[in-house]
Amino acid sequence: MKQLFERKERPLYGAAVPMRLGRLADADIADYVADRFAQTSRSVGEALGPLLESAQGHPQRAIMLAHHLWDQVPSGEAGTLERWEAAHAAALAELQPEFDAIWRGYGSTVAQKTLRLIVAGSGSAYRTAVLRRLELEKSAASAAVQRLLDAADVEEAGAGKYRVVDPLYAEWIARVDAGGGDAADEG
Repeated sequence: MKQLFERKERPLYGAAVPMRLGRLADADIADYVADRFAQTSRSVGEALGPLLESAQGHPQRAIMLAHHLWDQVPSGEAGTLERWEAAHAAALAELQPEFDAIWRGYGSTVAQKTLRLIVAGSGSAYRTAVLRRLELEKSAASAAVQRLLDAADVEEAGAGKYRVVDPLYAEWIARVDAGGGDAADEG
């Protein structure tokens, strides 16, 4: 998309101004989800907390997770932790092919390792112990961070830290890093 709007030879050059949308406040998501559930004689119940934690303010993922939770809650009932776990698993299963394709689409394992570094390093792309475990040089990680920022796969999170834009993709990466993902060859 960036190339469509920022390269002079492209038809949409100069037609739009890039705008980064921020994350939604948990209170706003909570109010909206609770209201929508109530409109269909359901309650989000105790599942609201884990939904907000998993969505991390990401608008599209919050709605997706709420949709899967809504599917698990019968009319007249409330969301439970068990129903949340089923909804969360369903959302991740739905996204598995997309995440696997994105993962395999990186041009090198350096980008994959850098994403793993950001997730495992609590946002730091330069944590020495994780760099060593992933056998990644700091200079390579730095270059990969810039490419991932340009591709909008990661964003700055303040205080020199980064985060994966899609919180569910970050969860998926953590599972790959722990040996539980489906990207068998990890590259």
